[in-house]
Amino acid sequence: MKKLIILLTLTLSIILSNAQPTYTNGFIYPDMPVICHLISPHGGTLTNNLEAGTSYMAGNALLEFTPTNLTTLYLSGGITIIANPNSKFSIDIFEQEILNLSDTPRKAKFGNYNLAVTITEGVVALSSITNEYSAISLSAQESAFQLSGGTFVFDVSTNGIVSYANGNCKRIFGTIKSDNSNKKGAELLIQRGYQLTTTETIQPNSSQMTLYNDLLVALNNDRTNVDFFVIQGKLIGIWSK
Repeated sequence: MKKLIILLTLTLSIILSNAQPTYTNGFIYPDMPVICHLISPHGGTLTNNLEAGTSYMAGNALLEFTPTNLTTLYLSGGITIIANPNSKFSIDIFEQEILNLSDTPRKAKFGNYNLAVTITEGVVALSSITNEYSAISLSAQESAFQLSGGTFVFDVSTNGIVSYANGNCKRIFGTIKSDNSNKKGAELLIQRGYQLTTTETIQPNSSQMTLYNDLLVALNNDRTNVDFFVIQGKLIGIWSK
């Protein structure tokens, strides 16, 4: 009887452990070598050269990227970031639920995620998967955005931000919130220090639009290039094309 109770207890613990998702730091897979500055909460900085085709855990430090080539970052869970050369951006937080981290080697399954990105300068494109309990928070200049379920391009200069969006985008400026979820494909210009309250669109010039559209095409084509697999309790990105 005692052995039976122990066996039932072990079985129940295994069932519960398999049923509970694991919430952990997300993983990043770059397709090009890229310089990454790890900035700790205490202000310390460590510079790493990330290799192409290698998976890296986001960790608890802010990850600041300064690509010298057109670079794609594949984030575990189906999020993709493409950055133009000479851009500067950071992944401030990236954590997610991995539903089968304790499984034997197999394709990873994901639940909710929490991603915060800051763009300092340059042109950065990003794809966001739709998830009711997840969102991407993006900051640029003095503006902040919440992104969900679409593709986006942010062109950030010292004078303002041009956002080319095809998806759900909620713009937040200071304490003023404006829901632009119905503004599909809208071009928005937010100038530094200017409180935008109108829905008037600003048309970028032809060279900007060509760049934006090229990045969006590349973003949509690249979304399925890398799959993440659970191997010995961690994620490994594998090029699948």
